[in-house]
Amino acid sequence: MKIAYIELNYHSECLNSFCHAFKGRHDQVEIYTLTSIYKDLSHNNYIKHFTWVLCDKKKSLFLKNNINTINKNDVVLIGTLEKSIPDFFTIKFNIPVILRVHGGNFYFNRKNNFSLPNTLSGIVDSIHFLVKNILINRELKLLNTLTKNMKNISFTSEIIFNHFRGLLQNNHLNIVESIPLEVFEPLYNEPKNNNVYTIAIPGSVDVIRRDYKPVLDALNKIKQKINVPIEIYLLGKPIGYKGRWVVKTFKSLIHNKISIYTFDEEVQQSEFERIMKKTNLILSLIKPVNQHYFYLEQVGLTKISGTVSDIIRYGKYGLIPDFYPVQGKTEKAIIHYNSSDDLAEKLLNFINSSSSLSAEEAAIVFSDYSADVIYNKTMKVFDKILNP
Repeated sequence: MKIAYIELNYHSECLNSFCHAFKGRHDQVEIYTLTSIYKDLSHNNYIKHFTWVLCDKKKSLFLKNNINTINKNDVVLIGTLEKSIPDFFTIKFNIPVILRVHGGNFYFNRKNNFSLPNTLSGIVDSIHFLVKNILINRELKLLNTLTKNMKNISFTSEIIFNHFRGLLQNNHLNIVESIPLEVFEPLYNEPKNNNVYTIAIPGSVDVIRRDYKPVLDALNKIKQKINVPIEIYLLGKPIGYKGRWVVKTFKSLIHNKISIYTFDEEVQQSEFERIMKKTNLILSLIKPVNQHYFYLEQVGLTKISGTVSDIIRYGKYGLIPDFYPVQGKTEKAIIHYNSSDDLAEKLLNFINSSSSLSAEEAAIVFSDYSADVIYNKTMKVFDKILNP
């Protein structure tokens, strides 16, 4: 099969998983993406398996220049559309297109999830979105037209697929099975240093999207009880003065058995992967609701969490808030917490027992996310569209 994958926004981790699933197959894959994303991924050995067409100019011009070549494929998978809506509106696909949706409410349920931002920065961003994207570029109207033209919609998890399937059954859209682009990569399960326990908290240090209070309270409760030195990595850039306050508060916990590592800028992918390789436990501090401009997304139900994707990709134990749904074998590795006391108890147990998933355990727990399974799921979706 001849496949075109287009990613002109920011989900390089999804493209990475797609490449791991499709490397070494008999299919011909062309990838249309930003030069910056290619540079992030270029250290992977799968690069040589695909044809890369790189965008370092205006996206609309890039798409116009390449649409004839794209249309020579059998099918197109669009990884992200949100920040390129007017650009895609200028071209016409002559082959089946699958649009992978990341925020379901923003696409399909805006009216019922309208909410005014409650922070000054949120208000400023939303006013900018209102003026530029809605009033000037008419992006929401264009988005509605694009989704109807593309027709084939894929969500990022089975739970989100089930949530929207009934809601959209009369919208003349083809809601295809989810394409969960998280691929478990065994190479990150090397033997750990038993003399130190490493905890990673991925993502920008952002109080709007993450709740740091439970983990700060938990660490204060257990810091005198841990019997193994721990290192904690805040793997993201602090957002605003509140983000810098979070970093400062974490650093106040430093003592003879707790080391805190932070970053002033976005963490380079190679550095992120180096830290993940030695990580024992990934800690998720997500909030149940995300605000996307004027619209709310329910995390786990209408939008997945990138931190949960990291847990799967890197094959680690994960502690996540109890509102986030987990299904199947991953329940053995992704553990819920419901309060700071509960988190303290579970953190202490993980640290003092030096708990870490072995390569063999991770391969079993995350077997539904192996490269072969994700490849077969994706090809099944493609086949159904091409052979209805």
